[in-house]
Amino acid sequence: MNISFIYSYSSFLFETANKKNKINLYAKQVAFLLNIIRQTELVSFLSNLSIEKEVRKQQFKLMFSKKLDKMLIYFVWTIIDFNRSNYLEKILLSFLSIYNDCYGIIFFNVYSVYPLLEKQLNKIKKVLEQKYHSKVILQNKIDPSIIGGIKVESKRLSIDNTFKKKLDIIKQNCLSPIEERS
Repeated sequence: MNISFIYSYSSFLFETANKKNKINLYAKQVAFLLNIIRQTELVSFLSNLSIEKEVRKQQFKLMFSKKLDKMLIYFVWTIIDFNRSNYLEKILLSFLSIYNDCYGIIFFNVYSVYPLLEKQLNKIKKVLEQKYHSKVILQNKIDPSIIGGIKVESKRLSIDNTFKKKLDIIKQNCLSPIEERS
């Protein structure tokens, strides 16, 4: 299935927000809505064809009229009207990607065995911001399989300083024939 419409919707939302000088507001509200989508069955409800479109749209408005800008509500209504609610999360993620690219924001996942302290995350953030001359947003994700250390990943970069990676390198070197190592 061709899903090029995802970028069309997200870029339309971005341009509209920009024209209305509400780009930062929309970025915050889109992030808020994404959080709700990930924690609830909202997309299932909005894409449920056994419920009339007008009912779904009015329910959405009732739920979010005090939390979202009116234009953003109407934007979601359009998605409902065209039966694209199943793609709402991807459309909103695409919007945030456009926003981050436009404003030079780099989003990194920081993987660790245990939750990192705010002080540790701030140190990592400072180093990355200095290195890439960009605003950096970090999200700490827990991954016990890395054994120890951290792994930092963005769309375009991966820095793997984990014990698991080091053990994999040692294992690879031990298993490869001596001629290949030279």
